[in-house]
Amino acid sequence: MPSRSGVRSFSIHFDGEGADAYVLPAPVLTESIAQIQRIVLLLAKMHRREPLGQRASFSRALRDEFALLCHLPQAGSYAFPVEIGRQPGSDAPPDLVEVCELFHQVTSSVGGDGDFSSQEIVPDARYRTLLTEAYRKAQPSPQNSMSLSIEDHQHRRILDGRRPLHALDAQLLSPPEGPIENTVSGLLVGMDFHKRSIRLMRLDGKVISVSYDNDAEQPLLDHRLDWITLSGEVLYDNNRKPLSVKHARDFVPLENGEIELRELSLCNVPYRAEPPLRFHVFHDAEDRLYDLEGDFAITLSAQSRHELLRELHEVLSMLWVDYAQEEPKRLSPKARDLRAELLSRLRAA
Repeated sequence: MPSRSGVRSFSIHFDGEGADAYVLPAPVLTESIAQIQRIVLLLAKMHRREPLGQRASFSRALRDEFALLCHLPQAGSYAFPVEIGRQPGSDAPPDLVEVCELFHQVTSSVGGDGDFSSQEIVPDARYRTLLTEAYRKAQPSPQNSMSLSIEDHQHRRILDGRRPLHALDAQLLSPPEGPIENTVSGLLVGMDFHKRSIRLMRLDGKVISVSYDNDAEQPLLDHRLDWITLSGEVLYDNNRKPLSVKHARDFVPLENGEIELRELSLCNVPYRAEPPLRFHVFHDAEDRLYDLEGDFAITLSAQSRHELLRELHEVLSMLWVDYAQEEPKRLSPKARDLRAELLSRLRAA
């Protein structure tokens, strides 16, 4: 166990071999840092006994109190010094040390050197699953020939990326056993007449496969560039996001370039919009841009319909985390009004 005086501090190392041992792509670095930040926030949320429910998102206050502060490496060093906590001059949360010690314990357990039961320090199976997933995602892909390791402030390696990671006794949730009769909305981005299937882009940008019966082909041809809502047998993943649809029918196109959202997923939680969210899409031929405007005063521009859809999902997710899940006393009057509107329109499905 590291001393309490230095428990906030640790360092991140990327180990490699050969000529590229000291070259790291920026996306790899940012993804690793983001996952370590996620681990710290999950542990802070767990320590405070905040209900997890189906949600794995974090309030702005929690993100401020347990932010990762990354320092520049010292001369001759290849490690990134990191601290957990608020910026200098800000008040530290009263449980900062406890959460930092928890991070060291759990990281040692994943790294294989912990001599304690992970079920004792992380009793909730859902937290164990989320933490195990985050530690795995923090590791660079094997094709990068790099591994991530973490040392505490006394230069003791509490996670060695060159060794297999230990799951926190996590059992992954089983997906639903079969498809559920339901509706799905998305942008039609591809068709295969021979297989009688289409590709539908969800709001989050993921493309799913949809099979249809012969009598449904003509409606699809009539609206092959539209945002559509369809009915069918929907197979969902563990986060209740559509994976595929069978026997699609009842294709309903949105007129005048409208996008209508009756169901959406934010931070891996499904929500129903009542009344449905509506956004108008316009194409500016001169600037070659797609413009969008609609509920919650959202306005966006993008070079393609696909990019516009992804940006809409990112903005809705940001509004939900930064406003709907924030404490009202931390928001301005206008922001509180937006928070109230979000909470009144979106309900957990």
